Amino acid sequence: MIDIFCVIHRNYTLHNMQVAHWRDYIKAGFRLHIIDNTPRHLAKKFSELDLDGVHSIQRFDPSNSFDGTSHGETLDFAVKKAESDFIGVVDSDFFWFNPDILDDACMHIDHLGYECVGASAFYKDWSNNIDAFYPERHSSLAPACWGMFVKTDLAQKFSFVCTPEEGSQMLYTGW
Repeated sequence: MIDIFCVIHRNYTLHNMQVAHWRDYIKAGFRLHIIDNTPRHLAKKFSELDLDGVHSIQRFDPSNSFDGTSHGETLDFAVKKAESDFIGVVDSDFFWFNPDILDDACMHIDHLGYECVGASAFYKDWSNNIDAFYPERHSSLAPACWGMFVKTDLAQKFSFVCTPEEGSQMLYTGW
């Protein structure tokens, strides 16, 4: 059983699509955990959401609204609750097209000794900005946090948080 963590931030339509996608499309054993870090005054009640197939849903209040901090703190909070040897992290707007993705991740992590596998960060802005600063860590060489599987102890050892100061210096985490 693999713990899958998905952060929802004001995008409840995507939440419902994500839940249906995992429930109806992805094969193998997983526990889908939803963490809602939507500001409380904008948050929906959990009873209004599709929760069929969701193992747990929790609300989390990050320390500030900067995306790198808000999303990172929420992921840090989530991965502390992991029970599996490796976990999946998926953004609410990212969908795996391979229904056997969990078997593939398991093969790479459990059988081939990888620590982290997933989607690489490759799009024009990323290539022009991040890759230009870090050519030795080109986006095609490592998974990005919007769609990744990582050993639980590694995810718990480090932080997904990227502060505004780090963002302005082109430092980043979750990759």
